[in-house]
Amino acid sequence: MKKEKNNLFKYATKELSQDAFICWCINWFNFRKIKDNTENENKLCEMAEKILTKIFEYANKKVPLIKSINITRQYQNIDITLIVKTIEKEEYAIIIEDKKTSILSDKQKENLYVNKFIDSINDSKYGIENKERVGLQGNISEENVIPVYWKTSKWEEDREKMQTELEKNLNKKVVCIDGIDTLNLIKDYVKFSEIIRDFYNCLKEELDINNVTNQVEEIIKNKQIKIGTKFTTNYYCYNCFYELLEKEYNAKSHPMKGGLDLIRLNEKIGKKDFVHVDTVNLFNVDGSWKNEFFENGKVWLEIPFESKKLKTEIKYAFVFGKKRDAFRRKQYVFMGFYRLMEIDENNNSRMWMRVNNLINDEELEESETIDIDMKKILNTIKKCEEIHNKD
Repeated sequence: MKKEKNNLFKYATKELSQDAFICWCINWFNFRKIKDNTENENKLCEMAEKILTKIFEYANKKVPLIKSINITRQYQNIDITLIVKTIEKEEYAIIIEDKKTSILSDKQKENLYVNKFIDSINDSKYGIENKERVGLQGNISEENVIPVYWKTSKWEEDREKMQTELEKNLNKKVVCIDGIDTLNLIKDYVKFSEIIRDFYNCLKEELDINNVTNQVEEIIKNKQIKIGTKFTTNYYCYNCFYELLEKEYNAKSHPMKGGLDLIRLNEKIGKKDFVHVDTVNLFNVDGSWKNEFFENGKVWLEIPFESKKLKTEIKYAFVFGKKRDAFRRKQYVFMGFYRLMEIDENNNSRMWMRVNNLINDEELEESETIDIDMKKILNTIKKCEEIHNKD
């Protein structure tokens, strides 16, 4: 199997790591117009300017001529505080509440710590000290405080309703930035920094996996599934074959282990259990099956433990490999469509070969996209059997 690319953000998974990334991106603004900058560094400065510009635009404010940025983390429980200094000697405070997967607490929903920030800098005893800490020179009006709710992973809450609730509580515009917004802010700068590339790829993969409902609907609609497609649970894998199963599965109604008989397809063939959709372990689990893939997934060797008996009726299988990512979370990866080639009863094992799509009703084609249309599957099986019988 193809080795997964090394990626910093597969390991830097906490919100504090995301805080650091956002600060790092925005801080490039302070490195503009430095003579010794490389071309890549100048592009990152451009990225920082783009992020700040978008925040002002999302807040329905005129974008000022920014001179410099002061960045403070975890001030008064605020994840990120940006003090924006302009050429016109104005100052803005951008208050960022940063989330990955968690939701806002009731206290955070009240005002995103905006009041707490304003009270702290106006405090009669510690106001001067607090201003120095965040880099604020003068007083700042509430009008120049911009609250931002920045959540990169899947929103469990309705975004529009959440934004409306926050704006009602704060009585002002609240900037909401989600994962797609984040990808759009940095996508043009992936090739200029490995850090940007790693964050972009990691976030995109996470969003793709979380967008499983739309993904399954697209697969059913197009009647095709691409090798390497990932899901978070086995029932999403099975639901891709809804038209061949005549049943939809969910968290409460799905087989815990093993695979499913593609009932409608097998009725057409006239053989029960002839074609399955299966999930197999790609990591060692005591008492489970051992599965090894060779030649970039083309050959699958299946070795159950001695207590398990092989079902010899199954001849074809759509296979999803169950593995764990760097966070030890389960993923189901589509490996392809396989034909049983050999049963070794002495070693209690089976060898499978990935079979390809049929083209022109004659030839088999190596493809990254597998048809799950009933007629095309039947034609592919027919051709495979002809080839096998000749051999």
